[in-house]
Amino acid sequence: MESTTRLDRLREKLRPVTLVVYTFSLVLDVLNSTGVTFAVDSISREYHISEAEASWALSAYALTFGAFLLISGRLGDVVGHKNIFVLGLLFFALFSALIAGIANDISLFVLRAFQGISAAMTVPTAYALVSVSYSGRARELALSVLGMGIASGSALGMIIGGAVTKSPLGYRALFWISFSLSMLFSILSVVLIPPSKHNLPLARNLDYAGAVFVTTAMLLIVLGFTEAPGHWSAGKTLGPLISGIALMGFFALWEEYLLPKIAPKKEPLIPRRLWSFRNFAAILPITAFSYGTVYLMLLTGSQFLVQIQGKSALIASVEYLPFAIAPLIVMPIFGILHSKVDPKWVIAVGEAIVIVGNVLFSRNSFHTIYWRFTFPATILISVGTAAFFVNNINIAVAGAPKADQGLVAGVVQSVSQASVAIAFSISGSFLTGNTPAALLKGYRNAFYCACGFSGAALLITVVLLRKRAAVMPDDYSEPRVDQPEQQQVKS
Repeated sequence: MESTTRLDRLREKLRPVTLVVYTFSLVLDVLNSTGVTFAVDSISREYHISEAEASWALSAYALTFGAFLLISGRLGDVVGHKNIFVLGLLFFALFSALIAGIANDISLFVLRAFQGISAAMTVPTAYALVSVSYSGRARELALSVLGMGIASGSALGMIIGGAVTKSPLGYRALFWISFSLSMLFSILSVVLIPPSKHNLPLARNLDYAGAVFVTTAMLLIVLGFTEAPGHWSAGKTLGPLISGIALMGFFALWEEYLLPKIAPKKEPLIPRRLWSFRNFAAILPITAFSYGTVYLMLLTGSQFLVQIQGKSALIASVEYLPFAIAPLIVMPIFGILHSKVDPKWVIAVGEAIVIVGNVLFSRNSFHTIYWRFTFPATILISVGTAAFFVNNINIAVAGAPKADQGLVAGVVQSVSQASVAIAFSISGSFLTGNTPAALLKGYRNAFYCACGFSGAALLITVVLLRKRAAVMPDDYSEPRVDQPEQQQVKS
C-alpha cells in the first residue's frame, strides 16, 4: 500500500514527463510516415520496382494507420487505454526491428502495414489518456502540445529520413531509431501512466463488421490512386476506385441504418450521437483537406527538389528545415492566442497563408534558387499549418462530453490519416511525364491540387465552422441510449 502511494506521488510529480511520452509517441508515428518519403527512391532501386510501387511503403502505413484508429480507440474503452497504448508501442518496436532486418519488397510493405496498425493503437489512447489526466485550460494546452508533436514530427521525419539515406544502413537506420525510441517510451509508459478504466463486456458490442468495411474501402481507394499514374481509364484503376467509394457509401449506410436494426446492441464505430456535437461534422472535412495539403506538399515538394532540381536527399531535407523549426516557434504563440482569438479565425487565416505558400512553391522551376520561392513557401506553409494543428483537436473535443473525447479525437485522426494515404496516392498520379518538362508540369499540377485542398478547407472553415464552444465540464456525461451501461473497473 505504501509503495502504491509512493508510486502515485511519483506519477503526479512526473506528469509533465508523461505528457512528453504521449507527445513523442505521436512524433514517432508521423515520423515513420514522412520519414520514408526520401526512402522511396532507394527502395525502388534496391528492389528493382517502380517509384509508384515503392510508394506502397508510404501508403501501406498510412492506410492501416488511418483505418485502425477507430477500432483501436474502441478497444481502449474495452481493455483500458493504457494497456492499448503500451501494447501499441511494443508492437511498433517489434515491427520496426523486423522492417530494418528484412530484404524483400513485399515483406517490407506487409510489415509497414502492421507497423501502421501499431501506430494506430497509440493515437486515440494518447488523446484519451490526456483527456482524463487534465481538465479545463490545462487540457486545452496539453492537447495543443500533442498537435505540436504531430506537426513537428511530420517535418522532422523528412529531415531524419533525408539524413539517414546517406548512412551505411540507408533507410533501415530510420527503423532502428524507431525501434530504440519505441522501447524507451513503452518502458516509461508502464511506470508513469496510472492504471486506466476498462470495460470488458463492451467487447461483445463493438462493430467489427464496420471495421472490416471501412478498412477494405480505404484499401481499394488507395489501390486505385496508386495504380492511376498513366492509367486513369484502365480497369485496374477504375475498378478499385469505384468499388472502394461504393463500399465506403455502404459503410455509412451500415452505421446509420442497417446496424441499429440488425444488431441494436452493437456500438457503431462512429456513434450517431457524435454528429450532434458542436463542430464535429465541420472539422472532419477541414481536417481531411488540411492534412491532404500538408502531406502532399511534404511528399511532392521534397521529391521536386530531388527529381527536378537534382539535389541530394540530404540537401533537400536541409532545405525543408523550416517545416520543422517554424512550428516550434509559432505554435506556442498560437497556443496563447487560443484563449484570446476564436480558433475559427486562426484556422481560416492559417489556410489562407498555406494557399499563398503553395502558390509560391509552384513557381519553382529547374534552376530556381532556394531563397526565391522554396524558403518563403516552406515558412508560410508550416506557419499556416501550425495554426490548424494547434486548434483542430481542441475544436473537435470542446463540444463533446469527457467520456467521448477520446473517441472524437480518434475519429478526427482516422480522417486525417485516411487523407494522408490518399494524398500520397494522388501525388503519384500526377507524376507521369517521360520528359523533364512533362514532369515539371506534373509537379506543378500536384501543387495546384494542394492549393485546391487548402481553398476547400478555408471555405468550409468560414462557412460551416461555428465560433468557439465552451469546454464541457469534467463531470458532464451525455446519456448514451445506443449503448447499455456497463460497470467499469480499473486495470
